[in-house]
This record gives sequence, C-alpha cells and structure tokens, in this order.
Amino acid sequence: MISPRENSLVKWGSVTRVLGNRPERWGDLSELLLPMDRDPEPHDVLIARVREIGRHTRIELDHGRKSIFYIGDILALAFGWRYATRQFFGDVPPLQNEYHMLSQGGVCGRVISAPDRFSDPTLLEPLGYLAEKSGSITNLRNHSLAPSMGGPRIPTILVVGSAMDSGKTTLASNIIHGLTQAGKVVHAGKLTGTACVKDIFRM
Repeated sequence: MISPRENSLVKWGSVTRVLGNRPERWGDLSELLLPMDRDPEPHDVLIARVREIGRHTRIELDHGRKSIFYIGDILALAFGWRYATRQFFGDVPPLQNEYHMLSQGGVCGRVISAPDRFSDPTLLEPLGYLAEKSGSITNLRNHSLAPSMGGPRIPTILVVGSAMDSGKTTLASNIIHGLTQAGKVVHAGKLTGTACVKDIFRM
C-alpha cells in the first residue's frame, strides 16, 4: 500500500476525545509517531490504516457522528478489551502486523470470539503509536479526570443489567429526565459501551 498523502484526513475515534492535540492531517500527525517496537498495552493510542473492511464500516467521532471509512483511510484508535455478549469479544494482543477494530468508538485489539454469522473484523495496519510531548507513548489513562478530593458526598444511582441491550441506558435516561424535571442537577456516565458516546449524549 502506498504512503498516505500529506493532506490525508485523520479520523479520530471517540475513544480519543480526552486528548488535547489531535492533528487533522497526516502530514502533521506523522511527525508525532513512535515505532511499534513493544507490545501494546491497554489504552495505548494507535494510528493505523484500514487494510480490509469487515464488520465495522465506520468510526464514531467524538461529537457522535459516524464517519464511513475506506481502505487506506487513517484512523486514530486505542487498544482495549471488549466484553460484548452480542458483539466481538476481544483482547489486547502482543505486537503483530495487523489488528482488529473491536468497536465503532475506536477500540482496537484482537478478536477472540464472535456470535455466529458475524462477518470478519475490519483489519488495521499499524502505522505507529502516538507520542506524548515527553516522547513516551500516549496512553489514555494519563489523560483521565483528576479525582475531586474533599467534596460533599453525592448520592449515586447505579443501573446494572445482565447483558447488552437489556435496557440499562433506557432506564438511566428516564431516571435522569425525572430527576432534572424535579429540579435536581444530574451528572451521568457510562462504565460500559466500549468508548461510544451516543448513549452519553442520550443521557
């Protein structure tokens, strides 16, 4: 496959939304890459090129829009595990020549299993790890929110379910709506969802 053009757009998955510096063009991004010279770790940011299109045909951007991609497109993703009863089950593998797209939010890794009659995963050609200003590999754990210390205890409602598509987000959204209608200030988050933002926007 030929080298990307300098002005080729980079499609940043919603998993990378916590990062401040996300160049839009390959020419600006290529200077920030580190070689693939060690095994990936969970949350490492990978810049990859679409080699073969399979199950996933688009990537969710951080404002919720899904962008169709084509063979040769450049994607910014992050390594992670996926535990989905009706989707891929995947892990973070050792260093290899290609990886799989595990979710449309931009989580990548290696598919271990999938439901019957699922198409093969989209294949990704790694171009390099994204570098921090310090020269280390960018890892999303280093960009998480700092804990708030010493504040008041806040009542917390946790909604759980036995599997995906069991109604957790629907119930949470209705609880949030009811509480806000009652004049309460509500902050919501989602512990699952494999980095997609659509349910957060719904809440």
